[in-house]
Amino acid sequence: MRTGAIAVAFALLSFTSGAFAQSPAQLRAAERLLDALQFDQYLTAAPGWNASRIPRLGELLNHPEMQRQIADARARMQAGMPKIRAQVARFLAERFSERELNELRRQFRTPAGAKFARAKSAFDFEVGMAALEQVIFEAPEIKKALQGEREASERRKVEFEALLGRAERGEAAAQQQVSQRYCSGSYPDSKGKVDPENCSRYRLLAAEGGDTTAQYALATQNLVAIGGKSRDPQKGFEWLQKAAEGGNIMARVGVGRLMLGYTPFDTGTRPSGMPELLNPAEGERTLRPLAETGNVGAIYTLADAYLTGTGVAKNPAEAANMLRLSADKGNRIAMQRLGDLYYEGIGVPRNLDESVRWYRLSLGKK
Repeated sequence: MRTGAIAVAFALLSFTSGAFAQSPAQLRAAERLLDALQFDQYLTAAPGWNASRIPRLGELLNHPEMQRQIADARARMQAGMPKIRAQVARFLAERFSERELNELRRQFRTPAGAKFARAKSAFDFEVGMAALEQVIFEAPEIKKALQGEREASERRKVEFEALLGRAERGEAAAQQQVSQRYCSGSYPDSKGKVDPENCSRYRLLAAEGGDTTAQYALATQNLVAIGGKSRDPQKGFEWLQKAAEGGNIMARVGVGRLMLGYTPFDTGTRPSGMPELLNPAEGERTLRPLAETGNVGAIYTLADAYLTGTGVAKNPAEAANMLRLSADKGNRIAMQRLGDLYYEGIGVPRNLDESVRWYRLSLGKK
């Protein structure tokens, strides 16, 4: 928090010697003083209250409703800033000569003046806030909001302890949920801090216990490239296969894509860069049933494979059929590529009207 404006308040009391007739020079001197104090930033800055010295005040300020009110108040302050600033400048110009205003500005800029301002304003501000706190916390709506927040926090702790107990007894689903809490920093008293050690520990336990979500997460962890290199492609692929065997649809698509030579975790056409995992015939067999049941990722992957000959024999007509299936499911990239095929006459008769229709649909237009 800017302390200079508070220090100037003390200075105003000691310098005030009656009102002066305002002059343009006095107003300019007052404006320069406000600039030196960073007056606009001071009034609209985020509150800088010392929550460690006044814990309950910090608790109040972190409450979502109070954050909203503070944001609203700051927005109103910013909107009215020119008027407020003009009033303060006139007030100063009425009470101080140009010389005194310039002297105040000079004193504020010295190291000694800044040190005094910090010490004096910090003391008085915290004392004032401690007194204000007593008034704030007497408001019934504040008491109710904070009490509700405390009760909800206690419930979350009890629920997490129960979940942790189930995880320690070997329930894979509970282990995965605990892992997610530690991975996302949403466990009790975390303050948003991730716990990577417990995140990895419970994820591995859940994966070994057969939880396909944990297995898929471990596959991602080992297959996604970091710094241009994969962590452990073979291990990642093994976890992906386990998740697929357990019925995880995303994992089944990922396995099929890797076997055809594509990256596993999207529906794009980038190569995987992991030739050791190629098995095109098995990849096609894996994706075909998923495509026939309407899985967009499987459909689009096979369409690109048939169009480019990636892992399979080129078959433009089948590629067009697959793209149409994917486009009918709302895949806009498939709509665009289908427009390309009609424009070029690849896999379908050349038809400019049909090409334009698919291009328009890809842009969300009828």
